Amino acid sequence: MLFEATAPEMIEETATEAADVDPIAGRIDTNRPFKDVKREIIDAFERVYVRHLLDRHGGNLSAAERSSGLSRRHLRSLMRKHGLYEWVVRSRIASLLEELP
Repeated sequence: MLFEATAPEMIEETATEAADVDPIAGRIDTNRPFKDVKREIIDAFERVYVRHLLDRHGGNLSAAERSSGLSRRHLRSLMRKHGLYEWVVRSRIASLLEELP
């Protein structure tokens, strides 16, 4: 049978197993429209990925582009979208100021 009735204990066990494998299990609000939840998850991923990418390469956009496979235009677009472009500029200025005598 394609859809079999499942005992409540099995449902709880399956949900627990899913949470162990799926990092966002239990955090998705299924009461909201799919496209809204998907957009939030993608935005969060982009923001975290680009921030870590820039940290890893010390704000060097060329190195970040090479390692990520993103074009310069797309990387800068993501940086602006998530307010990271200004963050990179500020961190570069701060590092230059530290080097001054």
